[in-house]
Amino acid sequence: MNPLIIPMIISGIGVVLCLYLGIYWNTKERKRVREELKHLTQDYPTVSAGSPNGHVPARAPSVPLSYTQFRGDNGDILEPSEYLQYVVMGNALQSYNIHDQDLVFVKKGFKADDLCEFPNWIVVKRDNALTLDTQYELRRAWYVCKFDQCLDRVKETIASPYFKERIAPAGYHNGPIDIKDTKDTDGLLEDLEEKLERYSTIYLQSDTDGDCEAKRFEKVVLSTTFHTESNTVRFSVHPLCMVMGILSADFRVKGPSQPD
Repeated sequence: MNPLIIPMIISGIGVVLCLYLGIYWNTKERKRVREELKHLTQDYPTVSAGSPNGHVPARAPSVPLSYTQFRGDNGDILEPSEYLQYVVMGNALQSYNIHDQDLVFVKKGFKADDLCEFPNWIVVKRDNALTLDTQYELRRAWYVCKFDQCLDRVKETIASPYFKERIAPAGYHNGPIDIKDTKDTDGLLEDLEEKLERYSTIYLQSDTDGDCEAKRFEKVVLSTTFHTESNTVRFSVHPLCMVMGILSADFRVKGPSQPD
């Protein structure tokens, strides 16, 4: 018998064992890392959906951008650096498949001309938020117009069948809503008139920076939100210059793990 056979067999067994142990420990380490990643989070600014009850914090944790792959509706991979990210706070939009704790993406570099299709989801910066409260709102935009055209545009919107069809979120847990059942047209307009008066006082009558500053706020966005505490839909008016952008993608976050 060749005296080298036994050492060769032993060496072969040793190589196989080393490979096996290497694969075992590598698999075990990868599993450990995956488990750790499930519990990693990253803080994001929050965006209020609807009318929250109580304090909504300015920031909230969600899945980290570095270890998560995000895809748009068409299946393309999204580059997170090209978007603003917000954590949704509130349940008012769940009938539109936007849920509390969702992570939403908003394209950076918003320009006024980008908002040309309606209705559309937009993120708007709040003008009166406390430092520790959420600084943003998620709204459904219906019109961009000049301030003095607001009431006429809202009357047109309320009268359209399209608006009533889109405004009734049949999947909401309180049941379907309809404008005429929750807040009559006169009530809607009265509510909006109060907001328009406030808007004019804050933005259009201030001479802090002269006429040029006031002109920045003459163009506005008319939007709606669903108020969960009263099951009503109401209009709001926001400066177009305070729109952060249009909603590009929404990711349902199951917990500190993976988005859908």
